Amino acid sequence: MVTKGDSRHRADQIGEPFAENIDVVVFGSNGGGDLYATRVTAGQVFRLRGASYISGVYDGTDNGITSVGADLGEFLERFLSTVNAFATNGAITDP
Repeated sequence: MVTKGDSRHRADQIGEPFAENIDVVVFGSNGGGDLYATRVTAGQVFRLRGASYISGVYDGTDNGITSVGADLGEFLERFLSTVNAFATNGAITDP
């Protein structure tokens, strides 16, 4: 039987470097170890680079967990811009 509060039924969270844990859903990866997660309530998008994952909580540093979009729409616009730059120049820079 599953009880309320069972960790299998809650969102993952980002802990450090934030003062309070933030509920997130991981939705993608760059294939090189970085994960992308969106905040459950506000929609902000984070890149998780080198974060540890213990008991449903990602912990990292100011450089390892960064905001990469105010919401999923902004993140996807930046992603499309990067894809277009690569198609045009054959190279990209990581913001």
